[in-house]
Amino acid sequence: MEKVRIAWLDVTKGILILFVLLSHSSAPNIYIRFFAPFFLTMFFFVSGYTFSVKDSFRTFIIGKIKRLFVPLISMGGIKLVLACILQGDSFPERVKGLLFQTSGKNDDLWFLGCMITATIMFYFVVRLAELWKEQRRIPVIVMLSAFLSLLGWCSILVLNAKWPWQLENALVMIFYMSMGYAYRRHESYVVNNIERKNLVVLGLGILYFIMFLTFDGSADIHKGIYTMPGAYIAMSFIAIPVLTSISKWISEFSGGGVLQTLGRNTLFLYAFENYVILIFYKVCGYLKLKNPYILSLVCVLVTVAVLTPIAEVANKYVPWMVGGKKNEK
Repeated sequence: MEKVRIAWLDVTKGILILFVLLSHSSAPNIYIRFFAPFFLTMFFFVSGYTFSVKDSFRTFIIGKIKRLFVPLISMGGIKLVLACILQGDSFPERVKGLLFQTSGKNDDLWFLGCMITATIMFYFVVRLAELWKEQRRIPVIVMLSAFLSLLGWCSILVLNAKWPWQLENALVMIFYMSMGYAYRRHESYVVNNIERKNLVVLGLGILYFIMFLTFDGSADIHKGIYTMPGAYIAMSFIAIPVLTSISKWISEFSGGGVLQTLGRNTLFLYAFENYVILIFYKVCGYLKLKNPYILSLVCVLVTVAVLTPIAEVANKYVPWMVGGKKNEK
C-alpha cells in the first residue's frame, strides 16, 4: 500500500533539522537559547502524532527496527569506521558506544537511540490505557506519560544517571509523544480554538519571546543540562501550537518546498552534518573568518546544500539505510 506523507509534518521536521544543524554549527548562545526548548522535543511530538498501535507488538517492533534501528546501525557504523580511521579512536570502544547508547560514551546518533527507547515504552503506555473506557484513554495516556517523564527528570536532575539506550532522556521525552498523540485525536478542536485564531497564536509567540528574553538558562538534552527546567518545560509546550500553526501555514501557502524536502531527509542530515561543518570551519579558519553570528548561519546553508542531494540519492537507492521506503511519496 502506498504511504502518503503528511506535508505539514515534513515542514515541521524541516524547520527542526535546521535548528539541529545550527546547534552544531558553533552558533552563539543567544541563537541556541531561542530554539533549545523545542527543537528536539518537537520531534517526539511528531512521533506521537503519527504513532499507531493497530498492529501486534511483533509487527510494531519490526517496523521500528526498519525505521530506526537499521539506520542507527548502518549510518552509525559508517561514522564508527570513519572515527577510527580519521581520528584514531578505539574500535572496541566505538562499537560498545554504538550498541549500548549510553549518553556521552561514543553514542553516535544518540537521538535515534533515544527515539527507539521512547517509542517502545510509549507502545506499552498506549496498550495499558486500553484497559480504560475509550473516552478516558487519552487522559490516562497523558498521565502515565507524565509519571514516566517525572521519573526521567528525577533520574537526570537528582541522580545524574546515564542509562543505556538513553533511558533517562527517553523517559523525559515520552510526555511529548503523548502530547502529539493527544493532539492527533483532538486536532479539530485545537485547530478551531487555537491555530485558526491568529491573535491566540500571536499571543503565544509573544509570550515565548518574552520568556526567551527573561530566562537566561541553558538546556542540552543529550548532556542532561537543564539550568532552568521549569522555564524549559513551559517554553517547550508554548512552542507546540505556534510551530504547528507556522508549519501548516507554510505547507498550505507554499507547498513546503525545501523545508518539506529537508523533513524527508532528517536522519541523513543529522548523521553526516558534522563532516561538512568540520570542513567548513577549517576553510573559515584558513580564510581568517571569525564572526560566529554570520558564519553559523552560512554553515547551515552550506551543509544543507551539500548533503540534501546526497540524501535524496540515498532515499532513492538505499532507503533502508535512512529509514525510508521506496513507495513513500
